[in-house]
Amino acid sequence: MSSYEENLANSIHNSSPNPSHVISEVEVFSGCVLGNSTGKLSKRQREYAEAMKQEFGHHVAYVLEAIKFGESGEKEDALPRAIACLAVGVEEKGLEVKIVGCLRSWTYIAAAVCLMELEKSCGYQLLKRMEEFY
Repeated sequence: MSSYEENLANSIHNSSPNPSHVISEVEVFSGCVLGNSTGKLSKRQREYAEAMKQEFGHHVAYVLEAIKFGESGEKEDALPRAIACLAVGVEEKGLEVKIVGCLRSWTYIAAAVCLMELEKSCGYQLLKRMEEFY
């Protein structure tokens, strides 16, 4: 969790075209720089956004592999590991970043991995029944 958050904090600061106005966690997570101005993004802003998307994609891919395979490379424990990561994300406060605030996207990534692993473990039918319930 901490390395993901540190990498995300670096992405937030490195991907901001204007150092005095950093982009938000939501902008990095969604891959879309919203900015303060109306209209189209400048070429420089588009370049920053594209670099940010690629960098964030690498961070998320690393986290997904770490949750799925762990330190030992064992995929059998992926679901319990994903549930533990989700619990940590829900229970602990994220890294506090100046100007941006507390980072929370770790929880969403852990939840997504939980759902992927749950679908693999229990099959499509369980998720379909859960969907009907809600």
